[in-house]
Amino acid sequence: MSQRNTNDKVAVVTGGNKGFGLSLVRILCKSGFPGVVYLTARDEGRGRAALEQLKGEGLNPRYHQLDLAYGESIRGFAEHVKKEHGGLDVLIANGSIPFSPGMRYEQVEEAIRTNNKGNAELCTTLLPLFRPDGRLLVVSSGFGQLVHLGPDLRKKFLATDSMGVEDLNNLLDDYLRDLKAGDAEQKGWPDWGNKVSKIGLVELARILDQQTRSEPQRYPGLLVNAVCPGWMMTDVSRPCLDKENKFGADQAKMPDEAAVDVVWLATLPGSSQPAGQLVQYRKVIPFEG
Repeated sequence: MSQRNTNDKVAVVTGGNKGFGLSLVRILCKSGFPGVVYLTARDEGRGRAALEQLKGEGLNPRYHQLDLAYGESIRGFAEHVKKEHGGLDVLIANGSIPFSPGMRYEQVEEAIRTNNKGNAELCTTLLPLFRPDGRLLVVSSGFGQLVHLGPDLRKKFLATDSMGVEDLNNLLDDYLRDLKAGDAEQKGWPDWGNKVSKIGLVELARILDQQTRSEPQRYPGLLVNAVCPGWMMTDVSRPCLDKENKFGADQAKMPDEAAVDVVWLATLPGSSQPAGQLVQYRKVIPFEG
């Protein structure tokens, strides 16, 4: 049985059962975070196996099932956090379905639905639970820069001050319709759905930052950012990195090493900056590219 303590600080890492997500939980626990660290995963068996692995390393996170593809799962997790802890301090929205070249339309649609719309629903559902000086990170990548879009689409994604999450989801639906019709690239979309997804995740952070900063009394001290961990040697990236040293495999970090900078941003004390930015290696990189 869990021990109810509404005074505990609470950190949540989604997609925490393997790869970079597992490293985020590990490094967050090792950082001396003063409270409860949740490892979430959609697969119960894999999530609990990851939990036991970390406990075998002398760490003590908690596990909770969470599937970004289902609103019921998201709302159930939010209710758990509210009931058990009364609030939330850190969210690292890392959960995703990996993209790979040559994915069929149905696979791209599922990934966008989970990675973008699912994360958007997660963040907006958990947002009211944030306590003062909270930290919300949306894990994206350098692919999330607007340089990958045509001029007309760049203007749409730069109109953050007039956009909400629903508007962002509508833009992503436009991409899916264009992709299905076979004219996505002609309309200025990137040649790979992963880039669209990463741009959407950065824009999600920008929208949430704008929303929360416009209500400082409701969200005092909350910092929202997108974060790029940089090139990592994971099961997903290894085929690209190993092939002819593509993308600089010699510079790729191991997941635990890459997690250090992300945890730094997730636990940044007493600061008002960066906010609404894409951060890599503790430095802001421009959304515009």
